[in-house]
Amino acid sequence: MIGDQLFTDVLGAKLARLEVILVDPLVRHDPWKHPSAALARTARHARCAARLMSERITEARARLAVLADDDRRDERIDPRYLGRSWVHDEVAAVAVVLLHGLTNAPPQYDRLAPELAARGHAVLVPRMPYHGYRDRMTDAIANLRAVDLELTALEAVAIAALCGERVVVLGVSVGAVLAGWVAARTSIDTAVAVSPFCGLRFVPGTLNDALGASLRLAPNRFSWWDPRLKENQPPPHGYPRFATRALGEALVLSTTMRSAGSATHARRAVVVLNPREPAVNNAFAARRFRPARGRWGDRVDRRAGARAERARRYRTGDPRSAPRVRLPAAHRHHRDSVGTQRSSAANTRHSQAAPSRSPPSTSVA
Repeated sequence: MIGDQLFTDVLGAKLARLEVILVDPLVRHDPWKHPSAALARTARHARCAARLMSERITEARARLAVLADDDRRDERIDPRYLGRSWVHDEVAAVAVVLLHGLTNAPPQYDRLAPELAARGHAVLVPRMPYHGYRDRMTDAIANLRAVDLELTALEAVAIAALCGERVVVLGVSVGAVLAGWVAARTSIDTAVAVSPFCGLRFVPGTLNDALGASLRLAPNRFSWWDPRLKENQPPPHGYPRFATRALGEALVLSTTMRSAGSATHARRAVVVLNPREPAVNNAFAARRFRPARGRWGDRVDRRAGARAERARRYRTGDPRSAPRVRLPAAHRHHRDSVGTQRSSAANTRHSQAAPSRSPPSTSVA
């Protein structure tokens, strides 16, 4: 009997009343457990995974090329304001989708996107419909509908899912609302909403929903973003005026974000509010991004705005710019005791230095 389990073989042979002969193994190395064979098996799996990964990247680049060709064929679009993408040869750990704001264009992220790509992330900056035209005074923006924004964002997220294992969507203003809309309906990892335009600052709460429905149905009008600068309003890739109907569509997008009933949702959403924002209703935006009956988690981050406010105070010499440091309990007790001692000593010195203002005492016999 020849086997590789010595104890069991000998015991089995004894029980069977068989003669046991111990010999050297004919093959000293198990070919299945040999390092070279294991490496070969790993290489086969790696080649399979690499092939699948390369297919994902190939499909993503093909879909991006189709979108770019469609934009290039539209003579109204300025070639400088086409969508941007940074796709690596391998699937990245994180793919980031950057959504620009109303009347803006992909160059809004020309500083942020390359930095994210340099860190190894795949980055996509889609161009929203009717944006990025050569004519900054175009009337085409009045044709924008909420469904146009939704389809563009979903297409970008689908491509990002091919480029990265996790998808993060970041947006500013109307793009922030769109990021929240995507987070409430797709299984992305994180949505980051920067100053989400869920309502106007001077309009109370949910009246913004009624305002959006009214602007959506009312006759369109164009208004300057800045009546003083008018057509000279920067940036050069943005429009100096907005369409009231497009503004209504943006507010309706916020309303539909609230009414999402899908069981699929993002892992979390982060809301960044700017306390010095002149137009956005921050309180209403924070309420709008709260989880709807626990369907998807979120976090309202006011620290970014607070840091910016402290930096502004520091530049202007405001004494309130000193950072507030929370000490451990032992340090706080020591600080309070020292402060009490200093306060009592100062009061003693003050009472000794200041003349007595009490009225003279009188004795009554």
